[in-house]
Amino acid sequence: MISPEREAALRDNWNNETNEPWTEEWREGLTDEECKLVESWDETFDEAYENVMRKIKFGESLPEKP
Repeated sequence: MISPEREAALRDNWNNETNEPWTEEWREGLTDEECKLVESWDETFDEAYENVMRKIKFGESLPEKP
């Protein structure tokens, strides 16, 4: 089980990634459980990004920010 503190640290690292390869070095050495968690964030981001791009392409409105 990943502790809340560890999950927060992983989320911080994930949020700070850029296109620079060195910003992804933190992924090296993750446990299997941590890797699955980070992969789920990647998948959620990819799906949301694709959805936004599809809406823009077809002229659909984007949801209002809360």
